[in-house]
Amino acid sequence: FKVPCPYAIMEEIDLRAENLNNRAVSLAELGKIKQAEEYLSRTLDINDSLAEALYNQIMLKWRKGLEKPERLFGRIEACKKRFPRLSLFDDVATEVAEYLERTEAGEEVARKKNLQLHFCFPKSPMELYREAQLRKSVQHNILTLMQGRQLTECYDTLIVSWGNESFKKDKFYYKIYEQLVPEGKKQSLYVVQRLFTHPADDADPVRYMVSFPDRKLIFVSSGGKKVFVRSLGARKKKVLFAEMQSSVTSLASCPGAGLIAVGMDNGSVAVSPLKSAGQKILPGEGGAVHGLDFSADGRQLYAGRSDGTVRCYDLVAASHKDTEVEEGVRVLLSLGHDDFVAGCEDGSVRLCNSSTGEILRQLEAHVLPVAAMSLSQDGLKIATASADRLVRIWDRQTGQCLRTIEGHEDSVTSVMFLPDGLSVLAGCADDIIKVWDWQKRECLQILDARGDGVVSFARGASDHIFLAGRRDGAIVMWTIIFQLEFDDGRPSALRKK
Repeated sequence: FKVPCPYAIMEEIDLRAENLNNRAVSLAELGKIKQAEEYLSRTLDINDSLAEALYNQIMLKWRKGLEKPERLFGRIEACKKRFPRLSLFDDVATEVAEYLERTEAGEEVARKKNLQLHFCFPKSPMELYREAQLRKSVQHNILTLMQGRQLTECYDTLIVSWGNESFKKDKFYYKIYEQLVPEGKKQSLYVVQRLFTHPADDADPVRYMVSFPDRKLIFVSSGGKKVFVRSLGARKKKVLFAEMQSSVTSLASCPGAGLIAVGMDNGSVAVSPLKSAGQKILPGEGGAVHGLDFSADGRQLYAGRSDGTVRCYDLVAASHKDTEVEEGVRVLLSLGHDDFVAGCEDGSVRLCNSSTGEILRQLEAHVLPVAAMSLSQDGLKIATASADRLVRIWDRQTGQCLRTIEGHEDSVTSVMFLPDGLSVLAGCADDIIKVWDWQKRECLQILDARGDGVVSFARGASDHIFLAGRRDGAIVMWTIIFQLEFDDGRPSALRKK
């Protein structure tokens, strides 16, 4: 056959996901639906790019009525966006769309009962062997280029090889990418990849979530009196951090100063240092603290209340000053130089200065209360989101609305600028996260959180990682595969395309 002997141990080929998918199909055919669901979840934990497993999970939920048709349709659209060349999801998409259309017209529609699930059929031993040999050769080439500091060629080879495998989770590829990210300049993104899910310890939603990347910690609260902490990179159970004297209504962190602040519905704020024990309660009055943010150096803490007052605490001088924004505050961001921006109950966004107490600019942003805001890394743009299903991008200096992004099927609960400055995330109550090129108003990718709705975002351990808190209490960790540009003077084959 003019090939090396195929009787070899092929360590580079991982077929666990395909095997688990096939077990799930067999269990479903035996009527063991709950077990089949568990196997499909395990399958997608290993390989979130396995189209057959995604299809089987959707079909199982659809045929058995395990999820609302509207939400399932969003999941199907997300899969079609991820796999534009596959026709696998077309029939079920048509079926669900027709069902929704006819039920909206008042007709009674019965769902089909047959499951029609898909096995992953094995490749021949020779195909597996050749793939293993090719993968081994590519990995050797990537390592050689990395060691020789030929970063552009290394990155190009990595992306082509990883892309041929649909950017599925892979320890080798991910380790090389992690080494390349600090060396390169982030351009637009290729893909967003699901890393893993911190399972829910209870059914309470992750309403408030902040992270300390350098310490790999996440602080979360569902809105009760408790704040929990958990490891950012491990699937360990959350641990009680503190129990407040009143219900939690906001969280804020200052990683540089090692401080965490907890806003409460009685108007007070608790500030805790991570390095030492002790909690300081900053008194307040006038309503719940819904907006909370530190200045970059941790010297100031802004607390926006439901009565329309923003109190700026000077944590060094132990003093405070109030600014009247004249409308209940829902979310707040520190802008530096004593400036802050408040998203309000009436849908407006107000840029203010805490030193003078002056409202510098008022923007009529949304017709419903502002649910979330994000500041771009250059500090020049502000993204706002609301239950009116819109995301808007504002020029901080002029107050001009640069873009209005539509196309969300449900309330937008969370928004976040990505480090490239070109992309913005929008998390929705229907459990869909959309990645937008805000300048072109183009949806780059649709992500399915596969829970019961996205309610919060937070930064991850690196600026190419982010977290999405779900209504069912789970936290999903995602990584962004960026286009990278290196200053090594070498041409990139990918950039030419």
